Amino acid sequence: MRDFIQQYKWQFILAGCIVVLLVVISIGAVTYSVHITRLKMNLQSSEASLAEEKKHLEESLEKLKSANERVEQANLAKTYFLSNMNHEIRTPLNSIVGFSQVIVEMTQNQPELAEYAQILNQNSEGLLRLINGLLEISDIKSGKKLIHMSRTDVIPYLEGAVENARFLLKPEVSLSFTSPYETLMMYTDHGLIMEVMAHLLSNATKFTTQGSIQVMAEKDETDKELVVTVTDTGCGISDEIRRVIFDRFDKADEFIQGTGIGLTVCQTIVEAMDGRIWLDDSYRTGARFIVALPIRELGSTDV
Repeated sequence: MRDFIQQYKWQFILAGCIVVLLVVISIGAVTYSVHITRLKMNLQSSEASLAEEKKHLEESLEKLKSANERVEQANLAKTYFLSNMNHEIRTPLNSIVGFSQVIVEMTQNQPELAEYAQILNQNSEGLLRLINGLLEISDIKSGKKLIHMSRTDVIPYLEGAVENARFLLKPEVSLSFTSPYETLMMYTDHGLIMEVMAHLLSNATKFTTQGSIQVMAEKDETDKELVVTVTDTGCGISDEIRRVIFDRFDKADEFIQGTGIGLTVCQTIVEAMDGRIWLDDSYRTGARFIVALPIRELGSTDV
């Protein structure tokens, strides 16, 4: 027996090692199987949670979409309401402005009455400008006012806008227009460009009592844009006002007569023409407004 054990000793040792290894492998396999089972259960639980969260998210998105639609409908209804109200108010207001001008002329030889008539005329004209500004915004936003694109040389129109503003200048203020181009052809709505320039130059002449107002027109070849800058040496704009300069009814100086709606009209028009308008924050000697409008290819179809 001893000889038998001695003879097969290494075989017994090898067999024992194999048994131990099989036991270890079995334990490892069982442990791994338990771990995989737990991971599978956790994954199933996570999938269920994700499915529930996805359901809640979809419901929230649907509610948000519905709310946005209601807001859009409310905004559209408000825009149409304002447009209709503005038309209704403007009709009698035109009569008030017209007759107030007549009264001013009739009372020129009566200083006290002339002063009252002048106040009536100024305030009625201010109210008419406000109504016209609101009407402009509501008409553009509601689609009532269409943009009429045509092949246009914009340089003469910009020069014309500058010339129209000269009668608004204070005595010690100069006004100039510069451009490296004698002609600049593009597809645009020249009437709306003139309107934007009228508002910007009106503001510049109002707030500039000495110095200069400079208008420059050039092309940005990189972005394919017409870039028009209106720079003045006026009273400037505070940082607080700069943040809300294009908000409706905000004014740079509350003691200067005006509705504060002109820049909002400008922004509405420019954005409707796929352009941009902004205040140059780096310029502090006065104010500099910049308008950038896309230069469409001359082969484009008129709208």
